Amino acid sequence: MVSNASASGIPKKVRLEFAVNADNSSMRLDRFLRTQLKLLEKSVPQQVVCKWIREGKITMAKDDSVPQLTKKDIQPTTRVQTGQRWLVTYVEHPSKSSSSVQATDVSHESKSSSRRKEGLPLDQWIMYEDEDIVVLNKPTGVAVQGGTTVDRSIDSSLEVLQRPGYPRPRLVHRIDQTTSGLLIIGKSRTATERLGKLFQQAGDGSGYIKKAYIAVVQSEKPLDYQFQGTKQGLRQLHLEGHMAKINTGRHQSIKMLADDHAREAALMAKGSEHRSSIERVWHCSTDVELIKSNAVSAKISGTEQVCWRSVLRLWPHTGRKHQLRIQCAYQLQAPMVGDKKYNSHWYQDSDVRLCLHLERIELKTTAKRVSWFL
Repeated sequence: MVSNASASGIPKKVRLEFAVNADNSSMRLDRFLRTQLKLLEKSVPQQVVCKWIREGKITMAKDDSVPQLTKKDIQPTTRVQTGQRWLVTYVEHPSKSSSSVQATDVSHESKSSSRRKEGLPLDQWIMYEDEDIVVLNKPTGVAVQGGTTVDRSIDSSLEVLQRPGYPRPRLVHRIDQTTSGLLIIGKSRTATERLGKLFQQAGDGSGYIKKAYIAVVQSEKPLDYQFQGTKQGLRQLHLEGHMAKINTGRHQSIKMLADDHAREAALMAKGSEHRSSIERVWHCSTDVELIKSNAVSAKISGTEQVCWRSVLRLWPHTGRKHQLRIQCAYQLQAPMVGDKKYNSHWYQDSDVRLCLHLERIELKTTAKRVSWFL
């Protein structure tokens, strides 16, 4: 790093140089720069990096060994390549607040930087670790990625898991903030991309990744009659159907389609004048095992009644947003305990968490078969 600084508190010009290696090759330029800046504990918002690129503050060092890019070719979406060296020049304001920084350049003392330094105790949640990955047991209520209302997330705290000689770890997949359970972190970009592709394929129904969730659901009637016994003495059921993403202009929601006729109607509506209301239709498939079921007392539509609470094990074959919650609520008529989005029929205590936990991940490749479970 080369910097021109005067007295403390006075803005200074900073020049940084970042080299691209095999581990971060093919990353988007904006993401590559933010990753490298984070390693130097510099908090730079996405919009500021994009502004730097537009203003020509990001340039490529001249090197005859790699193809050179013109200023027009240097965009936030440009993919960096091994051997390239990127130069960043900006003005640093050490004493300015984070809001001023976003309008100009960078501050070491921004609020987001101090929040990240606090971090989450990820090292206390480790279930497994090897040279490629770390497996965490994520508690409920912890966000995997940040947002406008999220101060701390697992993604913003990954420096806690960085090991000597390794780059900053990366997320391999995500689970909802309200869901607890296993979360895999990649210790290198190569491992993250390899496993990330397997998770993407699993979301479309491939058998490379197998996940098992435990859920507690509630229903007005016993669930036993819906399940068939197997030779192994298990009570299992297969759920299959289609979900639609509905956009009414102000709100977006996901609903279960009742049958194939509803699916065909949704697909036809998507291509007509109602296209704005139905954005997408997904196929969803899940195997369900009934583990235990008991009668309990609960409030149904404000009245104290006897209902049934059941423990289920769920194996999703596809990975759609809120798939398990929606299939339980609509296809089983047994919404999850603590689900305030798809469980409006039942009284919900605000202190009750969503009873959904990712208990097992099984990875199958041509070379080996590995599983983690709680």
